[in-house]
Amino acid sequence: MSMLCCMLALTPRQMKTLRARPDLTFALSNTHFDEGGAEIEAAAEVDDAEEEALSPQEDASHSDADADGEDDDDEYDEDDDDDEDIDLGTVFDEPVRKSLELMKSWAMLRFLMMKFEVDNTEIPANGLLEGELIGDEVGYGSASLRDAAETERFARFLQSVDLDRLLSRVNYREMLAQKLYAFPYGDKPDAFYEAEVREDLTEYYPQLRDYVAKAAAAKHGLLVWLE
Repeated sequence: MSMLCCMLALTPRQMKTLRARPDLTFALSNTHFDEGGAEIEAAAEVDDAEEEALSPQEDASHSDADADGEDDDDEYDEDDDDDEDIDLGTVFDEPVRKSLELMKSWAMLRFLMMKFEVDNTEIPANGLLEGELIGDEVGYGSASLRDAAETERFARFLQSVDLDRLLSRVNYREMLAQKLYAFPYGDKPDAFYEAEVREDLTEYYPQLRDYVAKAAAAKHGLLVWLE
């Protein structure tokens, strides 16, 4: 099963509701939208109001089970039924935004972002998965929540590191030694796999910068999780 990273911008009222009801985290992490706001796959019902997208996004169905043509429904326990019946459109009186999917690039992004120095704060501005742990396990551990102020610091950090600066820190052998999740390697020359690394970073890092910048400009927070 793949370990994928997703991020969702939340309004201040949505964050307040989520802190009061951390059980909603599972429903939020299992609801995905296309560009027009329609559900692609969901463990919760949402209203059909059209939602403004925060960033470009690829087709949201990327799980290994989908690739094999398998149905994931059998993997859920009956205990999940309560989460699946939650109507987010009723719980939240504001539309739930479109999430950002970083797919398997998250481990590379996380490693490279940590190479840049930031101020010593409780939640490091260069930490991709950092934040207040909230709710129960949503896939691979609990989700993390950044409030609006922490999201703004995160956005400032990302804007200070453009794609060229990030790519300048790529050292294939160093990253291979870290045994990062889904890091490419094999029998071909290192240059082949390094090109693959750079291609993935070039695709996903600008999306991350754009999504977080727009969330910060709107005074939103961020929910991030691995699924």
